Amino acid sequence: MSKSVLNNISWSFIGNKFDDVNTFKNDLIEYQGEHFIDLNLDEICFLASYISIDYWCYDGENQITKTVEIHSDNGISMTPLEVLYKLHNLTVQDLDGIDHHFFEGLVPLKESKLDSPKFKIWQGS
Repeated sequence: MSKSVLNNISWSFIGNKFDDVNTFKNDLIEYQGEHFIDLNLDEICFLASYISIDYWCYDGENQITKTVEIHSDNGISMTPLEVLYKLHNLTVQDLDGIDHHFFEGLVPLKESKLDSPKFKIWQGS
């Protein structure tokens, strides 16, 4: 498996969408528990105006792959907090009801390019 990124952050795509990033940040930090390493959630992790992320879920009985695009607020780069906040809000409705709703990192896809990075969620159960 390719080297994953953001695999030092734990999260579960359950519950509802978040209305603001500060509430999400507090929940994200609390979710890390006692194993939380003082991550700099506001440090740049992607130098890209957007990234594409694949994940799998179900449509009825069929497992399907969906893709979301996350666009940076500043048009240049993204932080782990920005990526996870937006990713949660874009995927939670699909992932909340399945076993594999745990975030274990992002795995780069082979078709990824420097100007248009592509990943898939490493979905744990």
